[in-house]
Amino acid sequence: MTKYGENTRAQLRQLMIANGVAPARAAQAVDLACHGAESAVMALTEVCDRASDTALRLMAYEVGLQLAASQLNEIFASVHALATASGCTTTCGAVEVPAHG
Repeated sequence: MTKYGENTRAQLRQLMIANGVAPARAAQAVDLACHGAESAVMALTEVCDRASDTALRLMAYEVGLQLAASQLNEIFASVHALATASGCTTTCGAVEVPAHG
């Protein structure tokens, strides 16, 4: 699965570079971030696919997505605050991902 294509990755790298991240570090951060995001979605999908029928799978997936989104928003706020407090260069906020990266 490759949700985040080269166009999306290039945009993310450029955003980070524009915020002072060295190109090599931006490339590594984007690769890790994309792999992590793809892996998280794949893990949720694999678990929900174990449901005994389609309706149950969809219910589990919907609830799982909401739980993950809530937890990820909390983690993002904490990580962003920690990065800002430590002087670490970040993307400076939310990143917009094109629909078909």
